[in-house]
This record gives sequence, C-alpha cells and structure tokens, in this order.
Amino acid sequence: MYYDARVYAMFTPAGALAKIQVILLTPDAEVFDAYRKLVNNLTAKYGPPAEDVAYYKEPYKEDDPQYQRETACKTGYCDIAAVWKDLPEGDLWAQITKALAVQANYEGPSWSRESDRRAAEATKQF
Repeated sequence: MYYDARVYAMFTPAGALAKIQVILLTPDAEVFDAYRKLVNNLTAKYGPPAEDVAYYKEPYKEDDPQYQRETACKTGYCDIAAVWKDLPEGDLWAQITKALAVQANYEGPSWSRESDRRAAEATKQF
C-alpha cells in the first residue's frame, strides 16, 4: 500500500505524543480496497476492532456499484469505520472521509487532557 499521505502529530507541552492523524490520499477507485488493507493490517497487529461498520443511508446500500458507494461517502450518506478501543497505547480508528481518503487516527492516553487544555487556550484567545 503506497499512497501520498498527510501526517499530523499533536504533542503535549512536555513533548509527549498525544495524537496522530494519517490521511492516505487514495485515488477514488482504490479507496475501499485501501481502507480494507489498512483495517486488515491493524487487525493483524492489534486484534479485531471493537467496531467495524459500513453504514449506508437510503437510497444507498453496501452492495451498490462502487461509483454509487463513492457518491454516498462524498455526500455524507455513509459511515465506514473500524475502531480499536482501550488499547494499552490508547485508542485507534480508521475511516473513509468525505474526500474519499483513508484516515487513520491514534489518540494516546494523554489526548483527552491535552484536548481540554487546547480548547481552554482557544477560548482565552477570544
């Protein structure tokens, strides 16, 4: 699996990694295969996800042709995600975005506290 990617890493003021987000810039025609490969790789490392969903809202359904499933994702008519919760290292999930990219997210144990700190800082700026 080789795709261009964007990687965002968020650290605590002490320099500890709190969250990382990797966005694989997949061609539309490869998004579902790339997502499944990522989920399979994460499953091999962390075990089965706590949740693995592919939910489509009417008029779309999972067995539609690929171009219709792509449209469903782009327009917010589907949610495709796998979630690994309560890992010793933190929480991890993969999803297909509205931009038809594959996104992997990791939130370490310190992220909740760091997120609250960032929200408080943002509030102070206004």
